[in-house]
Amino acid sequence: MTATLTHTDWRLPENRIEAFTRVAHTRAVTGDLDFHHNSWVITEELGLGNEEKAIYCLLYGQSYRNHWAMIATQLDLYNMPHDKLVDWHNENWFRMKFGNDTKWNVRRFPPFVASMKEVCGGSVYDYLYDAAHVGTTEENFYSLNRALRKISSIGRMTAWLTMQTLYHVFKWDIDHWDQQLYDKGTWSQYDSICYLFDRMDIIRKKKDENGKIIKYDPTAKDIETVIEYGETLMKEVNRRVPIHLDIYGIESVECEYRKTAYGPKIKEYTFWATNEQLEQYSEFRELWDAYKGHGKVNWDPFVISFFTKAPQLVDDYGYDKSYFKVVTEHGLNLNTHVLYKDEPNAHEVLNLPKTESEGLRLMKKDWARITKKRDADALRDQYNPLHQIAFKPKKHPGWKDKLIRTEVYGEFG
Repeated sequence: MTATLTHTDWRLPENRIEAFTRVAHTRAVTGDLDFHHNSWVITEELGLGNEEKAIYCLLYGQSYRNHWAMIATQLDLYNMPHDKLVDWHNENWFRMKFGNDTKWNVRRFPPFVASMKEVCGGSVYDYLYDAAHVGTTEENFYSLNRALRKISSIGRMTAWLTMQTLYHVFKWDIDHWDQQLYDKGTWSQYDSICYLFDRMDIIRKKKDENGKIIKYDPTAKDIETVIEYGETLMKEVNRRVPIHLDIYGIESVECEYRKTAYGPKIKEYTFWATNEQLEQYSEFRELWDAYKGHGKVNWDPFVISFFTKAPQLVDDYGYDKSYFKVVTEHGLNLNTHVLYKDEPNAHEVLNLPKTESEGLRLMKKDWARITKKRDADALRDQYNPLHQIAFKPKKHPGWKDKLIRTEVYGEFG
């Protein structure tokens, strides 16, 4: 069905930045913003010290998957002698399910570990800490980026992923507003910003009236313009909301929002980041439950990292392909009603199907087993996503926005 447009149509150019702001805000307070929440909870549940956390961040950056960083940490693969690691990897590489954008790194894992040891020397943490503490935020950002890219398998994207994880785990001063849009590998972020500012004339990929994808090669001036738009977006988002949204979070939302509201291929939605890995959990478990090698895999930290997000992500909403069409066909945001009073619940308005994947059913069973021994409410309190958010002073205008469900902030607001 098509929604009756008694609500704001978020497809209109004049409404796009506000729609994006609401999505970023909602994803941040619920713990859906990329996989920051999972990294924090897993490293805490594993009881890691600074050295192990730094290694974890690099394991995550190279793979774009928390389950793998967790497993590699549990099996202590970093400290395995190189020849034994090569043998282990040759036997088990097919179990290492990396992100789509980093899947080529699976077969590069042993040289990646060897390079980490060679480049970082005696301490990965000290090497990265020193690089991230050279001066201003900007200087720290570029210094750390250069230091990371000396490591084999760490390029533009994987360095970014590592930096965002280091930022959220250690709170280092590296929140510099440079999305590296001058690198052609950042075309997803570039196109998202073009859409938000209605600059479809300089977008890198778009569909013509016949549905054919047209490609455009931006000029240096185009890139400079979009970089300026990106800084404007950061200022506008942070002007609107009473929490600090960092460059890493905004970049994550841009990458998803292009696939939610513009395309050319629509294949994501708000809360997709969480539900995608819930979908994959049964596959992960099947692969690793058959593992007979060195060490033991414990999935409890991974499960806890999902069930301590806001309950709407795991308990209330699932996954269905019809969710992809909510913005493009109806002009509605999906799931932002969790935080904004004037947003209709698209699930109810559009009568969207509710599904529960095999992965989610399996994870619920594991959560039930865990919470027979550990108090569920205590775990949720301990790992409430709001612990990781920097709230702005009460004088910030975002606190006066009567459309925001400030009760969501609870004691943190």
